[in-house]
Amino acid sequence: MRLEARLGLDGSGEAALYDVCDPGMQPEMYAELRLLERAVASMHARERRAFTLRYVEGCSLGVVAHACGCSLATTKRHLVSARRRLARAIGSPGAAGMRRAALAGDNTAPTDP
Repeated sequence: MRLEARLGLDGSGEAALYDVCDPGMQPEMYAELRLLERAVASMHARERRAFTLRYVEGCSLGVVAHACGCSLATTKRHLVSARRRLARAIGSPGAAGMRRAALAGDNTAPTDP
């Protein structure tokens, strides 16, 4: 899948975010996408795959479980874990710093004090 390649799930690496974004995108929107990209990248591979298949590609839980090679219960656990990780990354005190870093073009995630 192309999306799996974009997210680095197929082992081929991933394209830079600016390569796939609209060149006229507002800097604030780009910063939000960078924050989301970092949050997804922080997920474990199984979480990231389940999250992408379910919430980006819209696959059913059964299809996600089959594609991930695990039970429905395990798939649900991966999805819960992925959503929690995403919520922490986006809603954390460091999220504002990540937005500023993304706007400034910094590729390193800021550390919380």
